[in-house]
Amino acid sequence: MKAFNPASGLIVTLISLTILGGLALSPQSIIAGPWVELTTPPGLQRWICYAGNTYLFVAGDEGLYRTPLSSPGIWESIGLAGMDLYCMVAGGEDDSFIMAGSRGADLMNRTTDGGESWITTSGSSEIRTVMLAWNGELPGRVYSYHWESSSYGSQHLVCVNTDFGAQWDCTWSHWNPAGEPYPCWVDYLAAPSDGSNNAYLGVTCNGCLGEQEMGSRKSTDGGATWFNLPGYLVQMIDQVSATTSSIDPQRLFVAIYDQIHKWQGDQYFGVESCGISTSSVISPRWAGGDLFVGGYIDTGLPAVRWSQTDGQLWTDISDGLPDEEMNYWDDPNLAAAWDHQLLFFMNPDIGLWKRTWAASDVETPADQSQPLVYLTQPWPNPTSGRAYFRVEGSATGVREIYIADLLGRRIKRYAVGEDLIYRGFQWDGRLENGRSAPAGIYFIRVLTNHGPLTKSLTLVR
Repeated sequence: MKAFNPASGLIVTLISLTILGGLALSPQSIIAGPWVELTTPPGLQRWICYAGNTYLFVAGDEGLYRTPLSSPGIWESIGLAGMDLYCMVAGGEDDSFIMAGSRGADLMNRTTDGGESWITTSGSSEIRTVMLAWNGELPGRVYSYHWESSSYGSQHLVCVNTDFGAQWDCTWSHWNPAGEPYPCWVDYLAAPSDGSNNAYLGVTCNGCLGEQEMGSRKSTDGGATWFNLPGYLVQMIDQVSATTSSIDPQRLFVAIYDQIHKWQGDQYFGVESCGISTSSVISPRWAGGDLFVGGYIDTGLPAVRWSQTDGQLWTDISDGLPDEEMNYWDDPNLAAAWDHQLLFFMNPDIGLWKRTWAASDVETPADQSQPLVYLTQPWPNPTSGRAYFRVEGSATGVREIYIADLLGRRIKRYAVGEDLIYRGFQWDGRLENGRSAPAGIYFIRVLTNHGPLTKSLTLVR
């Protein structure tokens, strides 16, 4: 879901000068083919796509269609015509379990026989089901976010289901009275497809409530209770209203415009920039795997970026997509069929496109006894005071950490310590003698056994 906020003013593009030193990354040799346009189902004006195990699904204002991933392009209608579908999940043998949410008239539609028969939970015409997340098991846990509006205000709910959609237990809710100037809503909802009871949601309240209602939240008991995660900082919430997320068993990525926030476990690793306004993000399935984001550049042209380094290095793989401006309100949609190594990008203005890629292997250094080390982008950047960054990895792979000026002089040094895994650092804008550093561009440097890592930081006064 995208909730547009024209007042957003905290989009910061951060620049990485060098990346994982010593790593032989060859992304162009891994993307195996060009973008190829596919036929689309008839009559759809607004649609999303979802890749299951066997089929690619397209859901929209004219119902639900599917095409086999083995030969995408031949479409079959499987019902729900006129339901104005907005979100869906699918899985099981031959994608026999499908749940699809409607923006109006009905709360939820579900099938366990691949669409031969549907059960619809009727609701108010003002109910909108806008997000679904599933933990990958059958029946497993399905999480939904929906809201209901009336002349009195709007009710926002996050609900959990464990019986193929028959009964829902709503575990998070918020009531926005009519006329409230800064309403509260859920920005994203995610669950890893590993059968666990972990789930995540992001809440934006634009300052009308206390901090306890803002930011990213995690549940480890299947949505029964939620607790706040670090990061997704409260200072940013006033300006953030468009997010998308993706989760693998290890890492959560949340995209906010061009910013990619990352968590691993309950640790927050700050912000990286992908360089595009993002409407879809797809997590890697394994450490060092492929991370994709899809969206558009400022002119409205379609854009897809790809990373093998958790967002520290991005490769533009938009070449071959139409050079046509897209409607900002019809967000581009990205889907990945991992087992078939297919990537799909779609938007009503440009149609449906697919691209293939080979299995992702990030080449490791010859001396594999030395662990890899990652340096996150500093935040905030620019800064007038403190800036924060993290170094991920083991201290055995790090020789030195320091901040340098434009002449390369070390103006601030950090002790490496015995263990650097998930360690955070900060710089208060001062030299080692305690004096304030002058305004300008500085560089965070981490010298590793594989080479240097560098991020730029702008200090303003």
